Amino acid sequence: MWGLLKTAIELWNPKAVIIDLHDLEYSWGDRMEEVFSAPEDEYLAIVVGPKNRKALSTLILGLDTKKDVTENKLFYDSLDDALNYLEQYLG
Repeated sequence: MWGLLKTAIELWNPKAVIIDLHDLEYSWGDRMEEVFSAPEDEYLAIVVGPKNRKALSTLILGLDTKKDVTENKLFYDSLDDALNYLEQYLG
């Protein structure tokens, strides 16, 4: 998936990217981690939802985590939260 995202970024050269996964059903697997391996110079925010929150939390924060994935600055509960972050970050 990062390959597609990277191509889109190179083609359109956006200032920021939001990946909206709020309705994605995801329960397990390390391949999802590839989505989050954007270069550090890319401004990226990811929206999560109830169908993937727990699985993404364990993927990003560790199998035994009690924390929520949105404690990581890359992940947000809503599109508005992600937009607000990127607007502030880009200033």
